[in-house]
Amino acid sequence: MLSEFEVPKPNLEFNQIILEPDEVFIEGLRVTLHLTSDRSMPGILNLCSRSVIFQPKNEKLPLLKFKMCDNLHLKSGKFTPDYLLSEVGARYEEFLANVRRIFKIQDAFTRKEEMSNSGAGKGLSFFLRTKKVSIYERSPPAPFSVEMFTGYFLFKVETGNRPKLQSPSSHRDLEEMLYAHTQFEKMFERVQKCEDEEKLIEELVEERFGTYKAKQKARGPITLMYSCKIIETFEKFYGAIVLKESKKLIFKPLLNVTKDVKKSINLRDIKFMMLYEFYYKKTGIEFFTYDSAQSILIDFGNEKTAEKVYKYLKDNCNELIDIQLDVLTKTWTNNLMSNFDYLMHLNRFSNRSFNDIARYPIFPWVISDYFSDEFRPNSKNQYRDLTKPLHALAKARESKAKDNYVTSEKDPVPIRKPFHCSMFPSNPGAVVYFYTRSVPFLITKLQSEAFGPTDRIFKSFESLWSQMNTGHMNFIELIPEMYVVNKADVLKNKYGLEFGTGTDGEEISDVGHARWAANLQDFMFKVRAGLESEHCSLHLHEWIDNIFGVNQRGVNAKEKFNVYSEECYKENVNFNNVKSKMKVHALKMQVHQYGQVPAQLFEFGHPKKKIKAQFVEPGRKESEEANSYNNNYVVKLALPDAADSNLENKLPMGDQSSNFDMNMQDTKRYSTDLLDRLNALRKNLEPSQSHHFEANFDHVYDPDENEVASDLMFNSELDLNDD
Repeated sequence: MLSEFEVPKPNLEFNQIILEPDEVFIEGLRVTLHLTSDRSMPGILNLCSRSVIFQPKNEKLPLLKFKMCDNLHLKSGKFTPDYLLSEVGARYEEFLANVRRIFKIQDAFTRKEEMSNSGAGKGLSFFLRTKKVSIYERSPPAPFSVEMFTGYFLFKVETGNRPKLQSPSSHRDLEEMLYAHTQFEKMFERVQKCEDEEKLIEELVEERFGTYKAKQKARGPITLMYSCKIIETFEKFYGAIVLKESKKLIFKPLLNVTKDVKKSINLRDIKFMMLYEFYYKKTGIEFFTYDSAQSILIDFGNEKTAEKVYKYLKDNCNELIDIQLDVLTKTWTNNLMSNFDYLMHLNRFSNRSFNDIARYPIFPWVISDYFSDEFRPNSKNQYRDLTKPLHALAKARESKAKDNYVTSEKDPVPIRKPFHCSMFPSNPGAVVYFYTRSVPFLITKLQSEAFGPTDRIFKSFESLWSQMNTGHMNFIELIPEMYVVNKADVLKNKYGLEFGTGTDGEEISDVGHARWAANLQDFMFKVRAGLESEHCSLHLHEWIDNIFGVNQRGVNAKEKFNVYSEECYKENVNFNNVKSKMKVHALKMQVHQYGQVPAQLFEFGHPKKKIKAQFVEPGRKESEEANSYNNNYVVKLALPDAADSNLENKLPMGDQSSNFDMNMQDTKRYSTDLLDRLNALRKNLEPSQSHHFEANFDHVYDPDENEVASDLMFNSELDLNDD
């Protein structure tokens, strides 16, 4: 599971990201690929619902993907090189040459690190024939290249597959191989003959859930047990949730298990939980715990089941805390919480999660000047107009948005409801856009297995901002990672991906930063400071009104040019009225692609942040209060004299909750000079300290009660560990 702001790295192993949308992994088999009469390549043959993928053990070698739709044929038996020769005939040498070319093997007898001499042609084997093969390079990662390949592959089943039978040691290896070979062959035939993939997945989940449930019952009484899906940012796992007398909640994956994701939580460790929406239905629950920065997101696929589990856990989890949105809003309004933290909480309350790429947390662009040589944090010209949505910032774009609405509104036979912009500014495509360099195969999944065209690759903040204001590209807000200084790696091409050259003729590599930044770390540092600036603090409530509040819908949304495609709104989508499976799937794809407007959190205009003394704490004189708040809570920005050329090695990398005031550990201390404070801190900290950063507040201050309401504590505990 991706913890908050943990930058993912390209997974060089077989994983769900390289599968087609909704395709699932079923089971894997340890095999060796036959190369010559006495040489073979060890690896794993992965059977999926639409393909078979061979993963060589050596990460430097590419994955091979064989699609079922390409007339894939599997034949099994006790094959030998003689059998292969009789099947392929005169093309035997061509077969060997093709295999060596795919794996770039110059001399099959000298590359011992890639092969073994296990005798690939002996024992139980699979003979695989295909018309095409997709080649997935891993060193460096690159999009699939597809080759016409009317060729043959011989795989020998190896020992080491999970034993299904208990046998005397002298026969166990043989029976294990025989069982694994037979099961794989039967499952391949079942997948190949399947006409309804969704039904097949349901059957497999039901079968494995039944087996797992029987085992659990045999081990003792079960309090509750349901089939579910474990949702992570870029992957999902079909499994089960079970609670037994031990008061431990267990999440057990059963299908699509490409890695170890079994998790368990003691009920006493559950800190906070909330019902979660998938495709506008509250069929899930998100769990937050005391001892982990990672939340766990579960989808039951059924609203009644989710409600039943939620109610039971709420009645039986004794350590749950009650978090009230109005208290969080008061805390932020009174300048006792950072803008970053407050936006994080709003995202959570509106059902946006780091585990769900379809409802990923949304953050605003706050800087608009990426072209000047100097960053001017105290100038309003440095900042974006937060009263308007991105697609209406420029006058020309505002006119275009208005024309879109008027044209569709005047249609005599309206097919769709009128809108200013078709896509909500936070959607899966936007998340993938920012993560291109860290999880490159996400974008190949959306763009027909290619990184390009180059004009769709995130080249620089300057070019992206210009395109959104002058071009016709999609308008996307930022993700929280763009404000976390320590995670600039998400913007670096550290894996040497080949994106090609841009329209300007320059090679695309790292994301380009603004002219006023020395490097990416310096850029993200200044952008984060801009988010916490006085100007942004005074206007952030206007952006909140558009995204989470009163300007989301109705007349206000129309006046603010803030209406999106009808699929972006919960009230316009009712899957119960769609009878055809095909139409349900198409509607889900539209909702997924266009993005989903967050749950509306505020029915009235959001209050403005009080960055100066605008309220008096009981028991204090107004003049005394004003002096205190002006000195301690007004955030004024001052830049360092010069950019630090060694900034990357001097940023705060450790858990500085005791003296890093952006953590809000002590709500009565807020520096009067944010940038100077952070700059001094980053120069004094050692880079060897643990990579942990907490954006949280331990104490929520409620001025109405004149006390620190520590019982309402809610730490977001943002884990920035690279591990």
